Amino acid sequence: MKRSYLISLLFLPLFIACASMEPIQTDTPEGLFKMGQFLTKQERFEEALANFNELKNKHPYNSLAVEAELEVANIQFARENFVEAENAYKLFKEFHPNHPKIDFVTFRIAMSMYKQLPDSIDRDLNVAEDAQIYFRQVYTSYPKSDYAGAARDHEEKCKLKLARSVYYVADFYFKTEQYDSALGRFEDVIKQYSDTSLLPKSLYWASLSAQKVGKEEKAKKYYQELINTFPKNHWAARAKRNFKW
Repeated sequence: MKRSYLISLLFLPLFIACASMEPIQTDTPEGLFKMGQFLTKQERFEEALANFNELKNKHPYNSLAVEAELEVANIQFARENFVEAENAYKLFKEFHPNHPKIDFVTFRIAMSMYKQLPDSIDRDLNVAEDAQIYFRQVYTSYPKSDYAGAARDHEEKCKLKLARSVYYVADFYFKTEQYDSALGRFEDVIKQYSDTSLLPKSLYWASLSAQKVGKEEKAKKYYQELINTFPKNHWAARAKRNFKW
């Protein structure tokens, strides 16, 4: 008796929700779409997908079929199936480039890629470069979009992650005394990611790496750039202590 009572309490909110809404007739495009939305809010994603897919298959020329495509992509994102979400949003963007929510779709393509990034910077980060393209597209193509600010922020996060990856390789080369290779990587950070927080210390280590391989002019060049551009930075202070030019 007690077990039955607990089960009744568990399902009570769902019964109340169903009882408080009008019955949904799923023999129409509108009914299928409404049921799909209701099930999505309940996080009954498989059932929601079934309704949206039925709508697309049975009523492909109805305007709600397009909206159902977007809802399917949203469900994949909500379920953290980010590869599937990316592909679904890309297809939507390709076939419906003038949809009123295309800025959101573009942002979600980028976010789906961003969510696929590994936590560690010593792994393949090529997806970050692709994500940057779509983040940039949001605020350049749709500057008034509600997602423009978030797109800029996430583009910067991608850039910093890529910069840290290059710096990580440079640091490895330096520590293993492969100074010429280290110099090349530090220079990559300086040239490609000059607007990140990694620039001062990359200038320092580039200068030191250049000195290690006998490239005095290049060493002096990076030293001067460091102390002139970041005179109050602790890397500049360290350079002044360690270099005698």
